[in-house]
Amino acid sequence: MLTSKSTSTFINKTISTSTFTNVCSGASPDNTIVPPASAIYDNVGNVWTLNSGYIYINGIKRTETSNVVELYWHNHTNYVGNYGSQPGEITQKNNQGQYFKSITSRYFNEYIKDYWIPCVDPSLGGTSADGTTLIGTAGTYIIDKACNTWTLSNGYIYRKKPTDTFAIKDPFMSNVSLLLWYGGLVYHRNTNEQYYVLPNNDLRPQLITQHPINAISPWLPCTDPRIPKATNAGSFYGMNGHGGYPIPPFSPATVVSLLKELGCTIYRTNVWADPIMLTPVVNLAKEFQSAGLKIFPVLDYPAYSFNNGTTKILYPDEETAYRTLKADAAAVATALMPYGIDTYECGNELTLESAIRPDRNKLGAHPTDFNNTNWPIMRGVMRGLIDGIRSVQPEARCGLNFILTDIAAADMLWDGKQPDGTSGYPQVRWNFTSWHTYGPYGHDIFNRGIGDSPDWELSPGINIPVYSKARYGVPFFITEWNAQEQFSEFYNDRKNNAIESTMLYELTGRDTNGPWWGILYGNLTKYQPMYDAFQNFTKTHPDI
Repeated sequence: MLTSKSTSTFINKTISTSTFTNVCSGASPDNTIVPPASAIYDNVGNVWTLNSGYIYINGIKRTETSNVVELYWHNHTNYVGNYGSQPGEITQKNNQGQYFKSITSRYFNEYIKDYWIPCVDPSLGGTSADGTTLIGTAGTYIIDKACNTWTLSNGYIYRKKPTDTFAIKDPFMSNVSLLLWYGGLVYHRNTNEQYYVLPNNDLRPQLITQHPINAISPWLPCTDPRIPKATNAGSFYGMNGHGGYPIPPFSPATVVSLLKELGCTIYRTNVWADPIMLTPVVNLAKEFQSAGLKIFPVLDYPAYSFNNGTTKILYPDEETAYRTLKADAAAVATALMPYGIDTYECGNELTLESAIRPDRNKLGAHPTDFNNTNWPIMRGVMRGLIDGIRSVQPEARCGLNFILTDIAAADMLWDGKQPDGTSGYPQVRWNFTSWHTYGPYGHDIFNRGIGDSPDWELSPGINIPVYSKARYGVPFFITEWNAQEQFSEFYNDRKNNAIESTMLYELTGRDTNGPWWGILYGNLTKYQPMYDAFQNFTKTHPDI
């Protein structure tokens, strides 16, 4: 579980006591412009006016922007999401002809502050509808979430940023027959029917050893992201014991009883080759097998060993990490295989370790978010865990775990690349992709930020399950989550983007003074209304 991100990212912000209210019925008509209108009334009742180049909200002068000549109001029926309603979208135009739109930062449903970011002329229509396609017709375009305008002409792709005076031709791709906006990213298809995706919607070439002569294309091969992909039924409803078992007094029979009452069929728990951990998990697996349930072992090994049981020491190289973890993983699989265990998660938030991602505010969407020197060590750990299990169970399913917007991490592992852009390293292949997402922190796995800002919700967002499906073609597991509001989204999307399993964090551990995640308190008292909401959902939404 991600334990310190909320502290590093949000703790220093001054959070207002005001929160968003219901959409105001007196909001200005869509496309209101000041001037000629004297004011704009947004969805939450704020009054926006303009005087001498400055914006006033409810009569209070805003000094973060100046030289404003026009204000635009649009999308007055703006998205009302899981964490409160947006106040609509305000766009300003300055005396240089540049446009900026207001974005509101929120945390746990509370207003923090507004930001202004560059955007296109609002008369062009804002972000294109998901699924917008271009085939080269004159006058057609795609506008992405960062307000870049994309066009297609004579088999070439052109992009114009809000701050550009003219569109830039993509130097890497030709013979393009279709340009697609889907899941928050730009895709294209060439005349050979091969699809490509542009991670981060960024056309800047990746430089190998920081030398422009060695620039490589940022486009990555994929499949058509629009094609629905279903997966196995029967394990959609899962629960985490990760960090919460084995701890007395919870016997295996007690855990089985608790899970059955909740409608869960799969239980995620830590396991290592050490008998102190392995023996209780084997006993749990025995009980589960007889009850028709399964445990989901997460081999929670770090990228380092312990000296004298206390001091963390990174493995010296990829091969040492590989050999060490391969032996341990083989021992785990040998012990669990007799009890019907055939699916393993190989690592837990490994990409978040400080030796791998020095700055935990980095989202993982860019290769440079990761330490180039230590990257092979993590890759060795992952490869060793996967190969160790497969050496005992060749047909076992092994998955890798990611968090935040780790598409760059997943891509580098899949393609055998380093953070510095070099290639030719071992390509890691996994049977399912697992991800962690925490709604209370502002995470939304269907709209996950790809920017560099520590304000996660302000970055242009992408749909992680769509990207994973198109790039890797394997099932998707959400192995930690805790936003009840998103449960129906997961369920409704399971047959479109191969979401096979979701595992709530967590079964027990909720206490008055923290931690606050369990669906049960430490004494097994139900945490309400979360418990009943979860149980009712599993009863009324069959896993078929």
